Amino acid sequence: MRIFGTLEMDLHRPTLAWFIFLVMFSLGAFTSAACLGTNVRGDRSLKQETNRDNNETTPALSNAQDGLKLIITVEQKEWSRGQPIWVNLVVQNGTASKVQGSTAFDLVPREAKGPNNDWYSFWGPVDLAKDPPTPARAAVPFVIEGGKEVKRRIDLSQLKWGRLIQAVWPHADLLSLVPPGSYDLNCAMEIQVKGGANRIKSNAVGILIK
Repeated sequence: MRIFGTLEMDLHRPTLAWFIFLVMFSLGAFTSAACLGTNVRGDRSLKQETNRDNNETTPALSNAQDGLKLIITVEQKEWSRGQPIWVNLVVQNGTASKVQGSTAFDLVPREAKGPNNDWYSFWGPVDLAKDPPTPARAAVPFVIEGGKEVKRRIDLSQLKWGRLIQAVWPHADLLSLVPPGSYDLNCAMEIQVKGGANRIKSNAVGILIK
């Protein structure tokens, strides 16, 4: 009897252990699914909040890079003292949201190459919010609505210029500061985006200062 009794108990033990395993496994799976659902809902809410914030302000950085274009043309490629220096600027916002930034023209010597060319470059900030544009005394915000295009004709000799690497805000006349030589002219806009800023540049045009 002891033998059969022992055998009977041994036969029931695997069944009981298997039942306990199934219960514990089911509880674990239910708990994992509940946690996963909570995390998914939390991630979805966070993404919706982030997307809502981006849509209400400037578009995401990559969208602004893809959708914002600056195009310049010059009326004279040889500049002399005492003459106006007319440049035509077109700003195109191909994104669905407005873009805000500050704008300046850059003059980079053609012989200055490498990372140290900032020491030999010059810049003239411009207030595009006004038409005709005027010299900027600080980082003046310019806003262009989504899907819009803005055109400006600017006399660079009326802007205030300075070295790109300097502590004071540009305050000198262009041809009294920039020495004669060959330069590349471009226009750049520093756009403000959520979490940072980015500098968008136009095409470069070669000019000669006599």
